[in-house]
Amino acid sequence: MQPTVPEKPPLTDSRHYLGIYVSKQGLTEALESAFAKYGILEQLPVAIQTIQCESGFQVDPLPHNSISWGVAQFTPSTWKDYGYGDIMNPYAQINVMAMMWSRGLQGRWDCYTGKR
Repeated sequence: MQPTVPEKPPLTDSRHYLGIYVSKQGLTEALESAFAKYGILEQLPVAIQTIQCESGFQVDPLPHNSISWGVAQFTPSTWKDYGYGDIMNPYAQINVMAMMWSRGLQGRWDCYTGKR
C-alpha cells in the first residue's frame, strides 16, 4: 500500500486533528506506548525533548523550514519512505517516529542532532 502524502496539509489548528482535540498528555502517552512496542522505552525522554523542540507538541505547527509537517515534523519525502496514511495524523507520526528510532534513524530530526 502506497503512503498518502497530500500536496499541502489539511486546515486544522495547532491542537486539533480532523476537528478532534489532541492533548500533549495524550501524545506523550501515545509516544510512550509506541516506544515500548518497539523496545526502545529508554529513549523516551530524548524523544519527548525532540518533539517539544520540533513542534511543541502541536498537531499542526508552523513548519520550521516550510517543508516539515505535523507533531514530529516529517517531510513529505521521509513520510513517503517510512510513513503510512495521512502525514498530518499525529498518532501515525508518533508510530513512524518510534519505528525509525528503533532502526537508528534519530538523526533525521534536527532537534535530535542539535542542528536546530
